[in-house]
Amino acid sequence: KKRVVNGTQIHSAVVQTSVSNKVSEAVDTLIHVKEATQTLKLETVDEILSWERRNKRLEKTLRNFAAEEVDVICLQECDHYADFYYPLLKELKYECQFKQRPGGKDDGVLIAWRTFRFSLRLKEEVDFNDLGDPADLATQKHNVAIICLLEKVDVQEHIPILVSNCHLHWEPESAELKLMQAELLLQAVSNLRRSLLRNDVAVFVCGDFNSTPESNVYQLITQGKAVKKPLDGFICDSSLGKVAKYLRAIGVDCIYDEKAQGVSVLDICQKYRERIFLTRSRSIISRRSCPKGSILIHSQKGEDAFLQVLEETNLQLDESKFYKICVKCNGTIFTIERHDIPLSRISFETKIAYIQDKPKAEISEPNKVPKTVYDNTSEPLAMCNSCKQIYWWDSSDSPISRKPSSSARIQELVERLSALAETLQDKSDEGLDKITNHDTQNIKFTKKRLLQQERTYKSDLELECANVIPQTKETEYTNITKDFQGTIDYIFFNSDVSSLDNTVLLPQNYDPDVHLPNSLWPSDHRCIKSSFKFAKLGSGVL
Repeated sequence: KKRVVNGTQIHSAVVQTSVSNKVSEAVDTLIHVKEATQTLKLETVDEILSWERRNKRLEKTLRNFAAEEVDVICLQECDHYADFYYPLLKELKYECQFKQRPGGKDDGVLIAWRTFRFSLRLKEEVDFNDLGDPADLATQKHNVAIICLLEKVDVQEHIPILVSNCHLHWEPESAELKLMQAELLLQAVSNLRRSLLRNDVAVFVCGDFNSTPESNVYQLITQGKAVKKPLDGFICDSSLGKVAKYLRAIGVDCIYDEKAQGVSVLDICQKYRERIFLTRSRSIISRRSCPKGSILIHSQKGEDAFLQVLEETNLQLDESKFYKICVKCNGTIFTIERHDIPLSRISFETKIAYIQDKPKAEISEPNKVPKTVYDNTSEPLAMCNSCKQIYWWDSSDSPISRKPSSSARIQELVERLSALAETLQDKSDEGLDKITNHDTQNIKFTKKRLLQQERTYKSDLELECANVIPQTKETEYTNITKDFQGTIDYIFFNSDVSSLDNTVLLPQNYDPDVHLPNSLWPSDHRCIKSSFKFAKLGSGVL
């Protein structure tokens, strides 16, 4: 089966994105290409992604684009650069720059351009490993980007075009890392643009961003600002009921479902990706579906497990958040007026427990407010918005305590947990020695996420997306696999210099029920091909 694009037959080309820029009557095309080099569990994956098969289709695709006067080509996950891409592109009258990924990786990102249309003024490489300590596996993902400042040579005045090509980290759980990478890339592009001392530079930021239009990465690029909020909280497996209760008591959101036995808890993890998963099961944490950043709890004791969570995540106790989350259901506790409490929730059969003939404890019916508490109007009452559990916080100096009540027990628990947390102030990391390499990587990434807390990311570039469909203001899917369908690849441009002419996705009218890659399209990404026109700014014509 063949697909016809602009009158040219293309057999499942692996082109991912393209851009065309019209200057007067000339058309400059920027092509953003992605090769599917990653391993995908499909029935014919070896045949589909084998180099012997891909290189023939790649060669035909690149020759087709050269015949169509494509001016700039960008590739990610580009391997075989020296023995395939470089000699082929040179034969097709393209010059190119390549940035290989560090860490012993064979692939990298590439930008190529037609030599008789553009010349390279300068190039800048971005290594995203520079974001963190080389020993921190949380940031050392070996992702790269490349930026080329090109000038048109076929016009009287040199027209600058700034093209960047990137490939951000792929893991959905690494949302903040991708946001950090995007900010670093935009800073590099912006600094290069400002160094030119002119306001008519056409900017194109292309690549595989591994981020959907709802992500903070997309927001940062299109709005110039994104706020990464603190981590949502935790998910505990069915064996960590006490830990869930402890975390809730100190005001930390924690999902716990005792009915979610075994691997079924991973379904909850998939639904709430911005949480850290806690488990005692080595079999669960070793599964591929287990989220990165999960923590393996070693101790069977609740308090020791709680301390491990504090230590490995650097979670800080905040007294202003105490008594704000229901320990039973994870609902929100809010202040309630006495007249809003049903009579059925008031205990009229309060008894006093005596020890050595002295009143020591007040005992009331379960889940009810003691009548003495209800009558004491100076003592605020609170209730969970979900399970309707009523709480009160005893601040009196009465010799009669309310230890048997759930509220009093939570107060005592919080005091004990606070004391335990203080013991971690000067504690070393000796407890981490027992953790495997896999667990250590997860812990470091988790700690990074929690340490960030709320942070604002900024860029002085506010770019538009060429993928957006004008009629619906939505984006077509660029990545269609068995496990995921969505838009993660983009062409962004500065609309004050360039105006979008049209956008085409290849294959056109593609059925989302047909997963990629397949025998007709050996990539899990579609091609985005867009045309742009340059406007006049001052004395320069772009």
